[in-house]
Amino acid sequence: MKNMKKSMKCLIALMIMAMAFCVTGVNAQAAKKTQKVTFFVGEKIQHSFIGMGKVKSVKSSNSKVVTAKKYKSGIVTESKKKGKATITTKGTRGSYVYKVTVKNPDIKVSLPTNLGDSVVSVKNDGSGYFDSISVLYHLYDAAGNELGTEREFYNCVGSKKIAYGSIYLSKYRYANADFSKTTYEINWNRSLRAKFKDYTKKVKFTATESNGKVNVKTSMSYKGKGYVYAGYSVFFYDAAGNVVEVRDSYHFLYKKQKTKTYSISKPNDAVSWKLVNKRAYLETR
Repeated sequence: MKNMKKSMKCLIALMIMAMAFCVTGVNAQAAKKTQKVTFFVGEKIQHSFIGMGKVKSVKSSNSKVVTAKKYKSGIVTESKKKGKATITTKGTRGSYVYKVTVKNPDIKVSLPTNLGDSVVSVKNDGSGYFDSISVLYHLYDAAGNELGTEREFYNCVGSKKIAYGSIYLSKYRYANADFSKTTYEINWNRSLRAKFKDYTKKVKFTATESNGKVNVKTSMSYKGKGYVYAGYSVFFYDAAGNVVEVRDSYHFLYKKQKTKTYSISKPNDAVSWKLVNKRAYLETR
């Protein structure tokens, strides 16, 4: 039990360190002088401002919580620890203020457990919304020698939601893999300006099969402003009921495109499939 706790602490430390490399761009309208935002510990963000002119200065009221400095035509912030701070950016044609709350991210990552196609997932136990999450898995043998890395991408992961994927682990490259030693790096993309609302119940998901492909269709009746991201997962199974592949994807819907269909080719060894993990979000700004 002590070794297990020690291993978990190491994984958490690695995850937090990896987050420091997460960089996403943000555009802010200078006409809106103040904005409340939430950053995550270890998150590094580039901000560009429209209509504020050239950035003259930027200051954080608490650099122990979040630092801020000029970067190219905007600024870059880096969150250090939980807490609150005010970031004031002054430009030649106005100023912009962030009222910042820094929190710990709450993303759970499942690790691969077998050779061949191994099902993996991420779960967002926090309150934020992620456009995409990328996980780089590091695999080792029993002696701690790294055998290789595999990456998986997850899309449209809202609060309290999960997204699935699968990575293929070759029996030749990873024959000696000790899965208990697997570690990972994680980063993401998200928008600070956007507001998201769960829209799952208002989007219809259907799936049919034809010509060796699974056709996933999403439709909605929304007529207002904003965009809807409809995400889903398709699990493929072999004759023995084993998962041979997982495809996680999403559709981009809006007022002029209320329906969309995407076709996914069935793996050669798949005899059945299932559409699961349906989720949708309305984005407004």
